[in-house]
Amino acid sequence: GTPIGNSLVDLYSQFALLNPDIIGYPDFYTFTSRYCIFGGFERRHIVGYENEEELLAAIAPYVFRATKADCLDLPPKVYQRRYVALAPEQRARYRELARDLRLEGLETSNSLDLMLRLHQIAGGFLPSVTEDGARYAPIGDGKMTELLNIIADCAGQSLIIWCTYRHEVEHVRSRLCAEFGQASTVEIHGGVDEGGRGAAINALQSGSARFLVGIASSGGVGITATAASTVVYYSNSFSFINRVQSEDRAHRIGQTRTVTIIDLIAEDTIDATIMEALDAKTDLARWITN
Repeated sequence: GTPIGNSLVDLYSQFALLNPDIIGYPDFYTFTSRYCIFGGFERRHIVGYENEEELLAAIAPYVFRATKADCLDLPPKVYQRRYVALAPEQRARYRELARDLRLEGLETSNSLDLMLRLHQIAGGFLPSVTEDGARYAPIGDGKMTELLNIIADCAGQSLIIWCTYRHEVEHVRSRLCAEFGQASTVEIHGGVDEGGRGAAINALQSGSARFLVGIASSGGVGITATAASTVVYYSNSFSFINRVQSEDRAHRIGQTRTVTIIDLIAEDTIDATIMEALDAKTDLARWITN
């Protein structure tokens, strides 16, 4: 499995469970004071790490690493990033909201809400709240246009498209069904039960469906979708675990082709920030398992 999901502090609970003497700190707070650098508002946020080599040396005698490459003969993964421009109204709304986020003294809960809305606008949707619940009005179709270009390049091959939000899944599925037929696309998310998930995977694997559209946090674990060799991230979350797990749905036993993983990134938006965070967590995971 993946030894850490978000940061170096994930190691504390794992080794405390095995034996608290391995790391040698009696509680989480003394551990973080030794290995974490705090900053930001009231110095409450971890902004970096220190004494990493000391920690690595402490856990090294208790770590055995067997990678997937050591155990399985699988083709490589290839990564691409495709940048899309925001539509004029989409850019204007994004800038307006980004100005609010930069206001000093903004409460954390409001900041998180604004970041969520920025992410949704970057994905092409303007969120609003009505008496009937949340509504997501389409405000830009750059990512969908690029997705269709990717599909055209894949010349009839099957694809997995991972999204962050349910409304993105619905939008992508609707468009693909309109373009390629109702049976072309299956979906996996929290609203699909176990039987429905199994049917969706069977349809993709058998070739009766060409596209699997899902939410990485709910569909990215425990399935095999090797009929697809191209994985597109319509959007990403900050979760490193969800990312690495969802990538490997196509990169499993039975896959004989190179797996191409493509990220759709709205230019000059929070999409780039999320990719930087995922890159940093990837580097941390590599460091801790070297």
